Amino acid sequence: MNKLTVFIDIKIKKIQELRAIQAINESGFTIAVTDKQRFKLSYLKEKFNFDFQVTKNTSGMKLSEILFINHEQPETGIGGLTKTLIFPIQIVNHCKTLWKNERTHEFTFAGLITKSRNDLISNWIKSNITDEKFDLPITNSFANKWRSKIYNFFNVDSVVIKKINNLVIWSSNKGRKFPIKAWDEEYFKLLGDSKFVLCPSGVCVWSYRFFESILCGAIPIVENHCTAYEGFRFKYMTDEVKSFTWSKEDAEYNYNLCLERITIAPELLKVALVQFSQK
Repeated sequence: MNKLTVFIDIKIKKIQELRAIQAINESGFTIAVTDKQRFKLSYLKEKFNFDFQVTKNTSGMKLSEILFINHEQPETGIGGLTKTLIFPIQIVNHCKTLWKNERTHEFTFAGLITKSRNDLISNWIKSNITDEKFDLPITNSFANKWRSKIYNFFNVDSVVIKKINNLVIWSSNKGRKFPIKAWDEEYFKLLGDSKFVLCPSGVCVWSYRFFESILCGAIPIVENHCTAYEGFRFKYMTDEVKSFTWSKEDAEYNYNLCLERITIAPELLKVALVQFSQK
């Protein structure tokens, strides 16, 4: 059988698209992209030996024909196979190597701190960490916007790290920009060294951070319940943190359940895509 090609005929924007594309490649398919989109995949090529070719030839299966994404649920489908999300086995296995036996950080938050999220996290800190005065590094504040512009000019990553007692805040917009949006090793290392990770809701009620934390062995602390979280062992931001205890048993349980929810065996995906291509 000749090796089949999947052409990326959409403008890659979502993490779901990136992870699905890598899973397709992992199942034995060649990924073809235009020259304008190649930089979005450069970190994946560097870290995971992600194989793609740059071409003007649009022949072969088109990603838009085989990929289904419902961001609100979340739900992702490739060639008729549907999961909550679809992560490549390479990333899932790599995250397991980042687990620390002795985790340095009790609580962490890494990501974008908007003004509304600032209020949410600040209230949680006042209730659970300290009643002393503190300020969070709001990512899109006037000062941080100018800092980001300067760092971008010199091609330096903009991250503000702040420690408040046993909570580490890692304020960054790195995850919003390509090519680092595809893979940020430092972010995943932080999760792998954390016991509990704050996972406030994103645009929808669920958060990527929930699943990424679990893959790295941390226990998520969520803002709201959603169906995608059912079955996992996690905490709520309204829970009393004094009762929190990280255990490897809980971490392993979550990790194994995550494997069921967000991965498809490459050989099974290959069969589904070959059958799809023959329709």
